[in-house]
Amino acid sequence: MTATSGSLDGSWHHDDLQRKKSPVQSIEWQDLDKRKFYTISPSVFLVVRLALYPPMLVKTRLQVQSRKSKYNGTIDAFRQIVKYEGVRGLYKGFMMNSVGLLAGQCYVTTYEMSRHYAKSLPFFESSTTARNLLGGALASTVAQTIVVPVDVISQLQMVDGQKTEKTTSGTASVAQSSRKTTARMIARDIWNRQGMSGLYRGFSVSLLTFVPNNAIWWASYGILTDTFQAACPSCPLYLLQAGAGSCSGLISATLTNPIDVTRTVLQVDDHPSIGSAVRTLWKEDGLAFVGRGLTARVMVAMSSSAIIISCYEAIKRLALRSDYDPDLR
Repeated sequence: MTATSGSLDGSWHHDDLQRKKSPVQSIEWQDLDKRKFYTISPSVFLVVRLALYPPMLVKTRLQVQSRKSKYNGTIDAFRQIVKYEGVRGLYKGFMMNSVGLLAGQCYVTTYEMSRHYAKSLPFFESSTTARNLLGGALASTVAQTIVVPVDVISQLQMVDGQKTEKTTSGTASVAQSSRKTTARMIARDIWNRQGMSGLYRGFSVSLLTFVPNNAIWWASYGILTDTFQAACPSCPLYLLQAGAGSCSGLISATLTNPIDVTRTVLQVDDHPSIGSAVRTLWKEDGLAFVGRGLTARVMVAMSSSAIIISCYEAIKRLALRSDYDPDLR
């Protein structure tokens, strides 16, 4: 394939050689029509957020509750939220959280460009897994600078208005509160009390959570996609990619759940430090705190990973340059 003016560095031949080393032919950053890509991507991922937000809200509430309070597991949380707050309760904080779509575009841009330019660096040139890991880590770092303030506000909205009532059997239950707090009210309150540091509460622990999470996810995804393709060469590529994405979500979510629990509690409960949050978690649950919300988190990670990567790969195919190899379409 000859170089064209659309290539970022004119290295089509090098990219072709790299692709032939992998069972799965990948679409690279220079293959995309950027105008198509940035038009299609936000629209698709807004719909994806609508589908995935309720389990994310449940995961957050399970992580911040104390042992045996409010909800007795993932299914009970869904049931009680709908019962006492209605279906709208599953979307508390959604509008604020949707600001994260901007972070998503920054994320994929950083990921793809990092992988592209890493090809010229020693070690990364010959290792697709290393490029995926580097791209995931850098993309997460950039995205978190946007996501953290959004998370702090939206998480407080997610748990806003909850109050615990005792049932006749003595177990805890959640009643709907009439209190309604807007994102603007929460942001103003945080700014007045803590300034910018309050909006970036948990930034360091977010990096500790999402940088390794994303690095592990992308590295696992590349390896598993090639492994599945080698094991079942006749299987549809979109199924292999969805399966690899789901398994990658399982791996990364399980390995990073303890720090994710710490991050959520730190951001919601006004702890002054990571150490303070960990001590509180240990006092409440002991070592069992590492599994807080794990079922919900794995459920979110596996389903969202399969859906998001399927959508992302489809978006890349829809956004291919008009002069690119039509066999990929």
